[in-house]
This record gives sequence, C-alpha cells and structure tokens, in this order.
Amino acid sequence: MKPLAEKIAFGSLTAVIAVIGTATVIETGIGTERIFATVYGTVWFSLMWGVVAVASVYVLKRRLRFMRPASVTLHVAFIMILAGALLTRISSESGILHLREGEPTAVYTDENGTRRPLSFTAVLKKFSTEYYPGTEAPSDYISQIAITTPNGKTENKKISMNNIATVGGWRLYQSSFDEDGRGSWLALNRDIYGIPVTYAGYIMLFVSFIWMLAEPRGTFRRISSRLVRRTAVILLPALMFSSTEADAAPTTLSQKQASAFGKVQLLFNDRIAPIQTLAVDFTHKLTGQSSHAGYTAEQVFAGWLFYPEEWQYEPMIKIKSRALRRELGLREYAAFIDFFDSDRKYILEPYCRKMYLFGSDIPFGKAVREVDEKIQLIIMLQQGTLLSVFPYTDTTGRTVWLTPVSDIPSSASDEYRKVVKGIFPLIYSSVRGGDGQTEYFDAIEGLIRFQKANAGTTLLSDIKIAAEQIYNNYPFATYIYRINLLVGIMAFLASLLFISRNTRGNAILKKRVQTAISVFTVVSFTILTAGILLRAYISARLPFGNGYETMLLLSWIILLFALLLKNKIPWINSFALLLSGFFLLISHLNRMNPQITPLMPVLSSPLLSLHVATVMASYALLSFTFINSIAALLSAKIASDSGTLKKHALISRFLLYPALALLSVGIFTGAVWANVSWGAYWSWDPKEVWALITLLVYALPLHKGQIPFFRKEKQFHIYMIIAFTTVLMTYFGVNYILGGMHSYA
Repeated sequence: MKPLAEKIAFGSLTAVIAVIGTATVIETGIGTERIFATVYGTVWFSLMWGVVAVASVYVLKRRLRFMRPASVTLHVAFIMILAGALLTRISSESGILHLREGEPTAVYTDENGTRRPLSFTAVLKKFSTEYYPGTEAPSDYISQIAITTPNGKTENKKISMNNIATVGGWRLYQSSFDEDGRGSWLALNRDIYGIPVTYAGYIMLFVSFIWMLAEPRGTFRRISSRLVRRTAVILLPALMFSSTEADAAPTTLSQKQASAFGKVQLLFNDRIAPIQTLAVDFTHKLTGQSSHAGYTAEQVFAGWLFYPEEWQYEPMIKIKSRALRRELGLREYAAFIDFFDSDRKYILEPYCRKMYLFGSDIPFGKAVREVDEKIQLIIMLQQGTLLSVFPYTDTTGRTVWLTPVSDIPSSASDEYRKVVKGIFPLIYSSVRGGDGQTEYFDAIEGLIRFQKANAGTTLLSDIKIAAEQIYNNYPFATYIYRINLLVGIMAFLASLLFISRNTRGNAILKKRVQTAISVFTVVSFTILTAGILLRAYISARLPFGNGYETMLLLSWIILLFALLLKNKIPWINSFALLLSGFFLLISHLNRMNPQITPLMPVLSSPLLSLHVATVMASYALLSFTFINSIAALLSAKIASDSGTLKKHALISRFLLYPALALLSVGIFTGAVWANVSWGAYWSWDPKEVWALITLLVYALPLHKGQIPFFRKEKQFHIYMIIAFTTVLMTYFGVNYILGGMHSYA
C-alpha cells in the first residue's frame, strides 16, 4: 500500500494543478485583479504549495537511498523553486514610479496605492520612441533619466524595453508613458532573496534533466537501449482538396505590366515591402486565394485600381457565413456592386450599426464585420489611402511614406509635389490610353527612381525585393501541409497493412516503404527550412514573433526530430509528416496571421529565440507521444497483440525526458525574460500557468514506481492522449480564449 506521505504529495500536487487551471478560466470572467485577490494572492493558495513542498521533502528523505543522484537533484530543484517563490512573496517590494521631464522625484507608489520614499532621486531628462525605419511602428520606448544617490553622486541611466537599470537594490523597467511624450512610467521591483534562489532552482532543474539523459545506468538510457524496430499505426480522415472555378476576370494589366508595378515599394503592415505583397494580401482577403480567375494578385490589384468600373461586377468577394448570405440573398462569392441597392445605398449599413452597437463577438456580427472590411478595403484602394508609395525624408533624417491623398510637408520642393500629384494620373492615362506601353514602363521606372532619391536608408535592395517576390509566388507552407498530410495518411495505411500481415515476405517491401517515407521527409524538411530562412531574410529577424511563425517552427522541429530518431523509432517519419502537416494546416486558419510584421518592442530580446525554440521543441516531442499513444491503442486492437502497448510505452517514456528538459529550459528563459521586461519572473499569467501545468502533468508518468496507475500500459497511453490537451490549451487556448500578456504569441 502506498505510504500516506506519497498520497499527500501527489494528491496535493493534483489539487494544485486543478486549482490553477480553473483559475485561468475564471479569470476571463472576473478579471486579473480579482483572481489574484481570491486565489493567487491568498494564504490558502500558498499553504497548498507548502503542503506539496513539505510532503515532497518527506518522500524524498524516505526514498533517498533508492534514488539515483540525478533524480535527487531534480526534486531538490523543484523544492528550491518553491522556496524562491515563497521568499519573493514575503520579502519583495514593487511599485510604479511616474516621472515628468525635469521634475525630480523621490517617491513611488506601491502595489497597494501607497506613496513611499525612495533612497534616490530620479529625473526624466527625455522620453523618446524609436521606430522601425520608414514606418510608424514602434521598435522601442526609451527613458533617459538621471539618478542622484544620497551621497550626491549623479549617474545617467538609459531604460528601455528589455533594458533595465539597477539602483540601490531596485530594478527599474520601462512600463508606459504619458500621451504628450514628456512623461514616463517605470515599474520598480526589489527582490533580493527570491530571484537568486529561484534562478538557482531553475538551473539545477535543467542540469538534473541533462544528467538524467546522460546517466549511463539511468532510466532514460535503459529505455533507449531497449527500443526496437516496430510498426505504429494511426488513421486520420482523408484530406479533401477542392478548387474553385470562376468566370474570366475583366480587363487588367498584362502580367509583365503588373509585375513591374508589383516591384514598386510602399509602406505596408508597418514595414517597407513591394506592392506585390500588398496585392497578395488584398486578393487573399477578398477571395480567400492568392490569385483569381487565372490572374496574379498584382493583376487583380491593378484591375481594381485602374478598371474599377469593370471589376465592381466581378463575383469575387467571399461571404463565408451562410446566415449572412441568406439574409442578404447573395451567393458565396458576391460582386462589389451587389452590396449596394438601386439607390446606391450600402446594404450592410444597418447590420454594421447593430454590430457596433451590440458588439461583434457573436458569429453573425463577426461575419458582418469580415465582409464590411473587404468592402472598405476596396474603397480605401480607390481613395488612394492604401498606396503609401511616396517617401519623404525630413531634415532630421526621419523618413515617412505618403499616399497620393496625404498632406505634403510644407518643406517639400515643388518637384516633389509635382511627382506626388502627377505620377498616378500619368500611369492611369498610359494604361487606359490603349497603346501606352513605353509611357507606362517609363512612369513606373520614374516612380522607382523617385523612391530611391527620397527614401533615405529605408528602401529595400533589389535582392530583398526578389526574395520577397519568390516568397509571395511560392507559398511553401501551403504546399507542404497538403502534401505532408496526404503522404502521412498513405504511410499509416501502409503500416496498418504491414501489421495485419506480419510475415517475412513483407520485410523487403516494408523497408522500401520506410526508405521512401524517409526520403520524402528529408525533402519536406529541406523545403520548409528554405522557406523559413527566406522569411527570416525578408523580415531581418528570426521568424518566432507570432502564432503563424511558431507553427512553422514547430513543424520544422517535428521533421528534424523525426530524422534524428528514425533509427530508434522506424515509423516516426510517418508521425512527423502527419503532425507537421496538421500544424501547418492550423497555421492557415483564419486566426493565424501569415503577414510579415515588425516585432513588438517587448519581443525585441535575444531571449526570444531561445525561449520559443525550446518550448516548441518540447511541444514537438510531446506531440509525438500523443500520436504514438493513439497508434499504440489502434495497433494493439488491430493486431490483437498486447505487447505492442509495452513497446510504444517505451517510446513515449523515451521522449518524455528530453521533452520535459526542453520545457523546463523554456519556462526558465521565459521567467528571466519576464523579469527583465515586466519586473517579475512569475506573474501567474495564463500562458505561464498552463506551461507549468503541462510540465507537472507530463512529469507524473515518470513516477510509475510511486503511482501504480502508470504501470499499466493501456492506462498510460490513455493518459498521454488526454495529457496532450494541456499542450493544446497552453498554445491555442490561452492565445484565443483566455488572453493575457502572452496572447500575441
């Protein structure tokens, strides 16, 4: 019978997991402040963690002589992290310091709203916002302050996002700023004891995992040596491909003319890009496709710009909602003219009024908003507000990009004004004149020369434009997700055949099939690698900044792990093709944004790549355990072989160790990053909470010696399938349901 201390330890840990998971859901209804007051900040919540810690210490002491050293240090690390959290709670101080330019301030407001004295005086010398070159997108917020200590010594400090200042034990963080740009809000935090203890615990946790992976007689190495070649099976619904045929599109530019127009640069999505990128986004938003009726995105865009009287009759505006289609009496693809009655009144106007009055969260309201945005996008193009193609560099060296209808700075030359007001009428007349090929290309070249002369350092090089055009023309992620899913399904059907007919005659064919799948995995991995590198080159940063990009990274890591582990897990390439195809499919859902955008200031940190890469790598390995357990249950059922469950359990346990090691590194780097950016290494943000839940939930199966439930392979596999919901909740649930500081990720 299991000792009482072990029951208390695992029981209290399970209770904590249930409480914090429930709290993140309740928080969406009652708000962050109330959930802190009723859960995270209460004595009873701290006592729950205290019970976990005390019971763990007792169990650790009782089982010390039976445990391997790496396992001992890992559990000690967990206790140290809890001790650090306790020290932070009882000894740390935090608050807000509001500074105005030139006004000395020596008091701050603590978390309870009480004004308290500081041991130093701070003066804001200047607050400034830095922007990405040629855009209005902030890249950083900077406070230049002077600190005077009691001994009369004055020191200048520069505080910005991810760049803190330390004064007398206090750490100062850039938090916010006044609307007039002459005031700054700094977060303060002083945690002398909690941070070093917690950091030491995190480091010990990671070292312990590495130790466990490398330990010659450890559990991980024993499992690794016992892995044998085996067959795994999973069945997924067949991927359906469909295409839409449309009538021939109306008049537009030739491909050569449209391609030349697409190379002109503009300000789009807070970055400089070729018009082709805007054209692809424009076409995709209207139709759901990157082309229409056999015409390229540039031709569609140019058609709406130069021949709107014809394109307004083209049925290309996709209405996804059946309810809205029924309400308006329109088909799935409607024309622009269909949204205006015989009196030219906008038929969506009454629905828009209701949407803005009662909210757009209900499905019908969302559908109205989505279609209205498409109509407004066309109107904006017709008005010229989308075409920020005229760079202007002022005397300070800052470049702004103007549209044909922008107010031109008074300091601009007459020649500059002439180009801004005359270039598009010239292009229009050359297009509509019928035989103005030479005049048209001369006008486009003239606009490009004008940009080079006025854009300063913000203009893209010809190589970057060519790279972005390649990226736009070949949507690699779309191709890979469709093909990987299809081939993955076929590979699993083949493996099912080998299991049901497990004879010697199948050995040669089996080897050939596995070789073919491996080759395909290598090709898929190579293409995905090239696509990610191309995106990184275009954006001039590692592509880890949003949900779409992290899905690409996760798919890439899955394929990488499959290639590394194929000798130990023969059918892992089939798993990888299905999983990578699935996650790339998710990246194409409407909630994901594939556009290349600048990083938010808070994301401009060297910790971004390490944090995202390690977390995504852990999710990749955990996704393998999920699909492996599904395969185990199906294989055992089809082949009537209970030994299959045991073999697959070895695979999942083999993958769990590196997965948890990587997740612990991801959580630790996230904590350090949060400490640098927000002044606290742990704030019970929903993403943090669910990452912790994932770590704890997946750590439980490694204690099968203490938890009899995990000794039975069937129960273990069922648990691993259910456990994967924590990964899905951590990544998707938090982003799209719970929100929080990580909801942009």
